Parts: sequence; structure tokens; C-alpha cells
Amino acid sequence: MSDQTNLENLKKNPMYKLSLGNKELFHSNFLEWLGNEILSENKKSKFLQKIFRVKNENHLNDVEAIKLVREKNNFDISIDCGDTIYVLENKVTSFPTNDQLNKYSKKVKNKKYIIGTLLMLTNKDQCGEFILDESNKDWEIKEYSAVSDFLKTIKEYSDIKVKENEDKYLFLIEKYREYIELLKKILEEEESKEEYDFCSSNEKYKTLDKIKLCDFFFKQRMNSLLTYLKTNFCENDYGYEIGFSKKDPLISIWPNEFRKADDVFINGNNNGKNSNKGRIGVQLQSGKIRFFFRFLKDDLDKLTPPTKKEQVHQILNNGKKEHIEWEKDKKEGGNAEIIKNAIGTNEIGPKYIEWVNETHKSDAEKQKKDKRIKGKYYLKKFKPDFVYLEKSKDGYYSFEEIKNEINEFFEAITNQKKIARPIFKNQKRNI
Repeated sequence: MSDQTNLENLKKNPMYKLSLGNKELFHSNFLEWLGNEILSENKKSKFLQKIFRVKNENHLNDVEAIKLVREKNNFDISIDCGDTIYVLENKVTSFPTNDQLNKYSKKVKNKKYIIGTLLMLTNKDQCGEFILDESNKDWEIKEYSAVSDFLKTIKEYSDIKVKENEDKYLFLIEKYREYIELLKKILEEEESKEEYDFCSSNEKYKTLDKIKLCDFFFKQRMNSLLTYLKTNFCENDYGYEIGFSKKDPLISIWPNEFRKADDVFINGNNNGKNSNKGRIGVQLQSGKIRFFFRFLKDDLDKLTPPTKKEQVHQILNNGKKEHIEWEKDKKEGGNAEIIKNAIGTNEIGPKYIEWVNETHKSDAEKQKKDKRIKGKYYLKKFKPDFVYLEKSKDGYYSFEEIKNEINEFFEAITNQKKIARPIFKNQKRNI
């Protein structure tokens, strides 16, 4: 079934229309209604055990005493079982953060155990990097397909406790099940591609944006790219960070040999955003590749005369939109030359400048030979201590092309061959 057909079927589904105001609130209300008002006692018990990993089998057996409660402690759905609280969070159009989950746990941790379920349209392998780490053992991810499979059995056996107007209730349950499956199908049609085309500028994904699934889909796909990179660039040797800004996910990767605990950047602290990245590395966002360089405070202290330091500060703080063309601005005292000189004070700065020059020269030659190649390379500014060269291409990079670009960059900077190869479980492999 085509993407367009799935989209048209979704628009015709009454549950989709009802969900448009607030998707997560809608799902929570529906599941609370289903559990408290509609399901028979036998089905209710099975439903709860399908969603939660049960700490004590007696907790969810006394179904008459069990009530699904909405919005208590700001939880979507919770069930209080004495010393244990079961919590369900619906994440249909978004990914929760580690901090968010830790805050949820702290609300009740002082007096109860918390057993948390994140009900999502994806599984842990497809989104785990965005969500779960060792600090979030209270939570697990369950796919909405588990709910969908369960709802099929209700239709087959008409196992609901409300017999008056039973057909109408079964109709609503079936439409909800169809709605979940359509959302899943729309996401699945693109998720297997190893191509970095999932960015807000791509017209292809405007339909996902209209049904409020773009954010979710992009994060899911970016997680796949991150997983691919980690199989090629060992975590023993490289640092990673993943985030989200301006509608597009962001991955940063840097060699650990260029990240030191005592590094102090020119903004004067190591605790702000981006503080844990290395002095040199690669970022992926909006379908583009950025090769970044970060100034240390010591780099600028080496500049003479002192006015040079002030000039660099002024250039870097002049706003992100005012980029410096790397190759054209060669005049004495020009902005590009000032920045290059500042970069050169760092031990790895000259290698970075040499690589940027070679990259720009190579691209210029390609552009002369093939007029279809577009774009210029600029030295851009992102943070007061952060400059980068940005590369893009006609069309989109494949995952393999991204791996090769990163490999070539790190090889040039470190002067050692980086051979990408898989990492085997329980066996350390350096690249």
C-alpha cells in the first residue's frame, strides 16, 4: 500500500480527527476509558499485563480495585498498588528525554517503586539513544502494536462488559486499532532506507509534518544513523552527542584524543551546552555535514597584539548569519585571516586549516568541471567558541558517504588511517 493511500485512509478515520487537538491526551483518555469502563475483568487484567512488566502478580489481578487514574502527579495514566505505582506515558508524536524520565521517577521514588512504560510507535532499538540510559532502569518501551494486537482479540470475542450498544463500542475500538496501525505503516515505509534525507527542508516529508509525526520520524531515523556510525567508529575512541533543534535532529562525533577534562573554552565555562564536545569533530544536521573547530581560552591568549584577541571575539559574536567566506576573504587583516591565525595557535589548528583549504580547492575544481555542482564553502559561527566548515551536495548523503567523509576528516587531522569496521559484542575493537 502506498504512502498516499495510507495517508488518505488515515484522514478518513474518525479517531484521527478526534486526536488532532492533543494526540497524547487523546490516547490516554481512550485507554483510560477502555480499561475502566469497557473491558471485562478478565480482559482488563490481561490488558494491564500486556502493557506493564508486573513486579508482583497480585498487583494487577484484583481488577475490581484497580483504577486507571488520569493526570495524577502529571502522569498520563497511573495505577497505585500500595508500595508500587505503575505509570504509563503516551509518546505518540515525541521522544521523552532522559531528564524528563528521571524527573518522573523522582516524584514518587521517595516512597514507592515506580514501574514505567513508554507507549510509543517504535521500539527501543529504533529510539533508545534518544531516551534510555543506565539511569532510567524504571522505564521500558512498549510499542503501540502490542495494544493493537490486544484490541484484535476484543473484536474477535466481543469481550466487553457493556452489552448495551455493544456494536457501537466495538466499532470505536476497531477504528482506534486501525488508526494505530495506519500510523505505524506510514512510519515504516521510510525507516529502512540508509539515506540522510530526513530533514525539514525535504518536501517529501511535508505530509508527515501535517499529521504531526515529522518530529518523531526524524528522531527515529537519526537514531538509526547514530547506530550505524557507532558500528564504524568505536565508542572507546569517539564521543557522541545527539539532540534536536530547529525541527532537525543533530549528531555530534569527535575523537576522544582531542577532548580533555581541563579544556577551558573562550566563553569561560565548561558547564554550558556543547561543553562536553571535543576541540574538533563533526556534526550532522539538516542533511548537511559540519566539520567543527572549538577555540580554547588559551588559543586566544597566545594572540599578539592583544587587539587581535578582541577582533576574534568581535567576529565570533557578530551573529550566526554573517558568515565568513573562507577562500575569498584573503586581504590583510580580513576576517577570514584573523580567524585562521587564531585557529593556528591551537596544536591541531594548522591541520584543520590545511584540511579546509584542500577541501575547498578540491570542490572548486569539481565545480569547474561539472557546472551542476553548486554551493560555496564558508567558515560559519555557531557559538562564541565554535566555527565550522559546512558541506552539502545535490541530493542527499547515503550513510556510507557520511562514514567516508568523517573517516577522511579524522584521518587528515590525526595523521593515522581510520579503518571503519564493526564492533563485536564484549570485545573491544579500536579503529
